Amino acid sequence: MLPTQNTAIVALGISRLTSANKRLLAPGVYARPNLVALLSASLLEFQLLENVFWQIIEAQWLANAAAVPGSINVALDKLGALVGQSRGGLNNTLYGAVIALRILANRSHGRAEDIIQLAAAMAYISANGILPPGQVIPPPGAVSYTEGYPAGFIVEVYGILAAIASLNILHAAKPLGIGANLLYSTTPATEVMKWSADDAGTGGNLGWAYKATTASAPPGWIDPATGNPGSPPGTGVGGLWVASEVL
Repeated sequence: MLPTQNTAIVALGISRLTSANKRLLAPGVYARPNLVALLSASLLEFQLLENVFWQIIEAQWLANAAAVPGSINVALDKLGALVGQSRGGLNNTLYGAVIALRILANRSHGRAEDIIQLAAAMAYISANGILPPGQVIPPPGAVSYTEGYPAGFIVEVYGILAAIASLNILHAAKPLGIGANLLYSTTPATEVMKWSADDAGTGGNLGWAYKATTASAPPGWIDPATGNPGSPPGTGVGGLWVASEVL
């Protein structure tokens, strides 16, 4: 059971007096007012200490630390150091989410459901910038998990931030001796170019679809043919943008 703050120390102390000492003559008027006043004054100091301690504790909570504005957050950096996750230039909000990812990886037992939940968290953070409490539901079509013979798996994550993909967090979550690959795209699954025989992308796996995607090129993409910024060749509007990492 997790500890909780006691905000009623004075009232609790008075309630533990004997019935004769805490007897009320009228609402708010005790039979032994001096005793109750002395006890209340003493216990108030403990209540103030309790409040200060909980302010310190709550400042160290991941969600609260990540919400502190500014580029420097000592509490967040300490939490990251505790779980083995450096900041790497991330802002407070994203760094807090990445720390939560690292915690998920550190607690992983290497089971398929652990890997899927971690991949789902990567996709959710990329789409929303934060990681909610409880089980994570990724965007539709964002994550897939395929087991490989004799001991391995492939995880596909779409719409993932490059900064999240480069952390290699899934490597820490997988069991030793298990081969694994991460296939990821910085665009959503619905916007990745697909194999097709017609412009609409509905003709089957027979060739490149000319208009199978509406995604724009990632920032900084350079057309190798012209040397100018633009869109991937053949589409004018989107591209494959899938990368692979061996975990």
